[in-house]
Amino acid sequence: MSEHRQFDRKSVALAGKIRVEGTDADPTACEILDLSPGGAKVKTGKSLEKGAVVFLQIEKLGEYEADIAWVRKPQVGLKFRAAPDVMAEVVMAIAIYG
Repeated sequence: MSEHRQFDRKSVALAGKIRVEGTDADPTACEILDLSPGGAKVKTGKSLEKGAVVFLQIEKLGEYEADIAWVRKPQVGLKFRAAPDVMAEVVMAIAIYG
């Protein structure tokens, strides 16, 4: 499978939570495995479907809306809806402050 990424991903090991848009369910714990201004790879026990809209909560940094680009259980790929320059600041903050 060829990679056509617009942004380089940074390997991380961050705790987070993921919540599906339009549901009353509480956010589910997840592990953020890598991150870029364009998206993230997340490991979660929650069953998610490609195309769903989710909110990724990154501890101490906020909540970010994303589309599920792919699913390979237990991992999912997210494409952030925020502008890449906004997400680049988040990635930089993680690089600096952990």
